[in-house]
Amino acid sequence: MIIVIFLIGVLVFAEKFSGLLSRLTMVTPFISSLATLLFIGVILGCFYLIFLFEAKKNSQFFTFKILKKMPTVTVVIAVVSSLIFTLLFEFFPLFQWVQEWRFLIYSFVVYFLLLLFVFIFSLVHKHSNEGHRHEKTVHLAFIWSLAILILALFFIQPI
Repeated sequence: MIIVIFLIGVLVFAEKFSGLLSRLTMVTPFISSLATLLFIGVILGCFYLIFLFEAKKNSQFFTFKILKKMPTVTVVIAVVSSLIFTLLFEFFPLFQWVQEWRFLIYSFVVYFLLLLFVFIFSLVHKHSNEGHRHEKTVHLAFIWSLAILILALFFIQPI
């Protein structure tokens, strides 16, 4: 619960200082990339901590059979979510809603990052040994998620 409150606090902090950040990014694009990377890293770090604490308390969460099918499930959810997101932008005034209520864009970012983290976690969990500790699976999922997003941000050049 503390991590979820912290995540909400990070989103509120990002909203409060978005004006300052936009003025700084006009000066140098490096600050923009660094701030984006830090923002994504903090969000992924929150998901990482939630999964890590779940692994540390030895719950039955990591023994569910659905985790073996979760890569397919998360891809289907991501495709359906992307289609709904695109349709909302196309046929509804979602763009205006996002301009009025900026928390919506933060919610979308958190949602899609959660989907990515769960997808990578389920892939690592599916291909890990049974002797693999669950904490190690969570560590590997966090490292792979962060590495993939860093590479994606590296290839997206600011205009």
